[in-house]
Amino acid sequence: RNLIKQKEALQREVHNQTILLREQKAEIERKNRDITDSINYAKRIQSSILPQSDLLAKAFKEYFIYFVPRDLVSGDFYWFSNLKGKFIITVADCTGHGVPGAFMSMIGTTLLNDIVKQQEINSPADILKRLDTEIKILLQKNEPEHTRDGMDISIVEIDTKTRKVRLASAKRPVYLFINGELNVYKGIRRSVGDSIIEDESEFVNIEYDMNENDALYLFSDGYADQLGGPEGKKYMSANIRKLLLDIYKKPMREQEELIHTTFQQ
Repeated sequence: RNLIKQKEALQREVHNQTILLREQKAEIERKNRDITDSINYAKRIQSSILPQSDLLAKAFKEYFIYFVPRDLVSGDFYWFSNLKGKFIITVADCTGHGVPGAFMSMIGTTLLNDIVKQQEINSPADILKRLDTEIKILLQKNEPEHTRDGMDISIVEIDTKTRKVRLASAKRPVYLFINGELNVYKGIRRSVGDSIIEDESEFVNIEYDMNENDALYLFSDGYADQLGGPEGKKYMSANIRKLLLDIYKKPMREQEELIHTTFQQ
């Protein structure tokens, strides 16, 4: 009789635990669905803030944008604007991934829209300097301690009439094909908005005259840092260099396809 009672008690406990587990599973699924819905909505907001590519189509014969967030929302962003005949193009890699990075990218986009309209801003280095100041003010308003929040960012200005190019970069390489030769400008060794600065270098402008078949490429570090291949290693910037040397003479749309295929592989 005792064994029967013990068996019945055990069955009741198993039944109760099963009900509890089902309830917990349903609660976790509901919370996960709510979080995913929120992030999907954030993705739509972030996508709406990114500039429309038809602006590039009006200014340049060929171009491509390869944008593949690791998470639903991205800590990387691109931004461009046509101001007084000068086309400004930016690629930025913000601190953090996912939602924190996406917040930083939206801050960066908003600040860039405001900065380029100011009269005293007249070069890519000026934009970086002002962006650096504005991010520090914004973040330290609520965080009195020094922070490493900010972004690595490249800015290129192209005068579409004279073909004069000016560029400045904070910790991001810009790949330039000039007269068929690859030049890599690595930028200065500090981020924008980082209040813990080991390198006090000023932002500087690099200038050159663009020829008919020249090309330039701006990256975040997402492509070089992608893990994969047969050995599961990072792709690395040396392979980006090799890839660009192989494809830069091809039409831009074909280049985009090859960059996508390489990334997927």
